[in-house]
Amino acid sequence: MSQRFVISVASAQDGWHVTCDALGHTRALRRSARGFPLPPEAELPGLPDEVRALVAAPGGDGELDALHRRLTRRMPAQGDIPRYGQYLFFTLLGTALWTRMAAQAGRDTIELGLRWPTTSWELGRLLWETMHDAVAPLVRRDGAAATVTRLIPAPEASHGEPVRQVRMPLRVLFLIGSNLRDAKLRAGDEYLALLRRLEARGTALSSRLLVSATMDDITQAVRDYRPTVVHFIGHGDQEVIYLRPTPAQANAGDGAAGFPCTARELLGVLQGAGGELPQVLVLNACSTNGQPAYIHAQMAATAAEPFAVQMVRGGIPVVIGMAAEVADPACRMFTARFYEALLTAPATAAGQAPDSVLVDIAHAAAEGRRAALVGFHGYSHTVDWAFPGLLVDERVSATVALEHRSEAVQLQQALGKYCSNKPFCDRVELLRDCQEWLAGGKALRSVLMLIDKVEHLKDPSDADERYGKTRLIEQVAAHAIHQGYLPCKLSLSSRTQAPPKSSLELARALARAMRSARSAFQGLATLRQVTLLPPATQLESEKLGREDIDSVAAALRADLEKLHEDAAKLQRRPLVLLDDAHRFGEAASSLRVLIEEHAVFSAAGESIPLVITWSRRGEDKIAKEALKELGEQGYVRPVEFGEIEEAFSAYRQLMLHMQPPLVVSRTALPEQVKETLSLVHDELQGVPSRLETRQKQIVLALRVAQIYGAIERADGNPAPGGAAPLPADQMAALMGVG
Repeated sequence: MSQRFVISVASAQDGWHVTCDALGHTRALRRSARGFPLPPEAELPGLPDEVRALVAAPGGDGELDALHRRLTRRMPAQGDIPRYGQYLFFTLLGTALWTRMAAQAGRDTIELGLRWPTTSWELGRLLWETMHDAVAPLVRRDGAAATVTRLIPAPEASHGEPVRQVRMPLRVLFLIGSNLRDAKLRAGDEYLALLRRLEARGTALSSRLLVSATMDDITQAVRDYRPTVVHFIGHGDQEVIYLRPTPAQANAGDGAAGFPCTARELLGVLQGAGGELPQVLVLNACSTNGQPAYIHAQMAATAAEPFAVQMVRGGIPVVIGMAAEVADPACRMFTARFYEALLTAPATAAGQAPDSVLVDIAHAAAEGRRAALVGFHGYSHTVDWAFPGLLVDERVSATVALEHRSEAVQLQQALGKYCSNKPFCDRVELLRDCQEWLAGGKALRSVLMLIDKVEHLKDPSDADERYGKTRLIEQVAAHAIHQGYLPCKLSLSSRTQAPPKSSLELARALARAMRSARSAFQGLATLRQVTLLPPATQLESEKLGREDIDSVAAALRADLEKLHEDAAKLQRRPLVLLDDAHRFGEAASSLRVLIEEHAVFSAAGESIPLVITWSRRGEDKIAKEALKELGEQGYVRPVEFGEIEEAFSAYRQLMLHMQPPLVVSRTALPEQVKETLSLVHDELQGVPSRLETRQKQIVLALRVAQIYGAIERADGNPAPGGAAPLPADQMAALMGVG
């Protein structure tokens, strides 16, 4: 855990007055001509030479101003970052105060709670996260990490209130403001890399994803999902973030490059959806916690508070924002380690709720910065690692009580029953459509049909050419788990496994799938101390001896009612998924009768959502005709897909499934990236099943690309000396895609 040391700064004549009440420490800072704080004059002789040269003459702060501009513009010269960090450290803290804090904290994280009026632009613009003593950045000090928290002052009437603790389950709504094809942003990389890293650690994050989000999308998602954390990935600046325009905004000609959303508008959307505001907001958008490097006293009088500050003052107690334009690898590395720390770091029991633990969000932010720092080959090369700023309402502790955290492990175990750890390429937007359908209405008949529309093989000699519907239905099941469903998935385990051919066989196969669904969630049931249907209990469909449709419907309806009851014990809803329905024969015709005439897929007056996948290349004419007719009904939403259409997005997702994960290098030239993608595309040609049949060629192409620096590891641990070929045994096996 961390120990918070509040460093309060107030304006004084010709400078500022600094206090640390916890240690009874005070110091007076001078003010330079351009508004930079300077250390007490008496301490100048003891400063490092380079720092003393920056601060010795109050009127001559031109070099200090130039240094600050270079860093905020991400153009540091050799030695700039440690010199800037030392300037901040020796100005605000000094050796004496730091030594006392370190002694008192011991092995705990030192949380430096910096508090000053939000109108103090001279202090707010500085990159305090870079503070550096005479040896190293504070975030990398020996022992526990040190971190900076920017405390946002509460209204005067509230000052002096006891610090409260945020309590919440961890439900994260990821909002991608841009299109996934935005090469500059690469938002899909950040989201997928996070999920991959958590999977590798044996845990999971309850999350929902919105791609190209509009204001209307956010309103609906917040109302349905009730996130406790909103994580925005997109473009932004000091005053706005950019979303996709709604149809009305687009028709009005507004926001051609993205709709600018102010802090007030975003707060209005989050509050207007009802319920409480999210407790945490992560803004992975440039400059949302920054001020222009050229700000001065004249413009400061009219400049708005940074977007992140406005969100805290609007009622969100914890906000992370970026101080300047930030490189996407730094965002990716910070994000992955931040959530990993929240989910896996040692914690103590919170005591007020079952399965509730205390976690340190200040320490998690420090871990995120440290990961980004390491991932950028050391602090002296770039300052991007220091741009994520943690802003906290001063009345709120940085120690958060996470409720049901250990359920993440149980969810990951359940996920393992539904998903194979195989690539899932170029389907994120398609998956978004499936999520929107799941979040939709509760009509008695609600069917989603996922159709492999390819009727003729690209390579007629490849009889096993496939386009990913089985991987897609796996991902729908996985995301449905995060959205509060208990999926019952009927999937044929091999191409040779006999499919159900009659209504009776279909009912019995579904009964086995229901039993498997209960088994997958047994760990979660044990954790919540509830009992699911005992394994020895025979379901009604398994008792059937007659094949008449009325008997089958009655038995199947009874089984689904029991599944609904068990799902409700876990605060979930049932979901049924049927894969390879084009192989069902007469059972496909029976399926339509069970849906339309018997309303089998419903319980307690609500629909049980049904997902069906089939391929137009199926040879079973009876099944194909029945499925085509079913797809024409108004209660069915058909969604077609084919070959991988967008190579750049798809192949970057493929690289994230490697071990260790790979991403396009931040230093790669456009020609190198294009050549790398061409090497992979020549092998795949948009056909996902070739990930298996041409595995060796794909791995070889990526290894060559890494040798030439076009791609690099995404885990924040680059190979010493730069890019190097990965050993073949470190590559994950790239298997079939269904």
